[in-house]
Amino acid sequence: MLMNLLKRFKKKGGKTKELSRMYEIGEVWDSAVQWFKFEDRRVVGWKCRRPKVGDFIKCDLQSGKVGIFRFTEVKLERDPPDMFFGTVQDFGYEGEVKLPELYVRPKGEIRFI
Repeated sequence: MLMNLLKRFKKKGGKTKELSRMYEIGEVWDSAVQWFKFEDRRVVGWKCRRPKVGDFIKCDLQSGKVGIFRFTEVKLERDPPDMFFGTVQDFGYEGEVKLPELYVRPKGEIRFI
């Protein structure tokens, strides 16, 4: 089933289109993303599926809105192997910006199509 879905998103030249992921600020240790320096839009995280440039992250803000941010830079660490640092840019607020169509993987991971 997944292969059929991916076949629909082949780029010219036979390469499969990369699907973006959505992450959330918070969660539990060993699977968390936290603000490292909010003013500079820097995050630090520990995920087995680490983000890449173009992925999204959302965060509950003090205003009561949910902010959507997009990764512009990701630095992967080697020790521990699931750690990363990232720089994000403001993308908008949930419900106010148009995001790609969602694809939810069996384990609950959200990806965009």
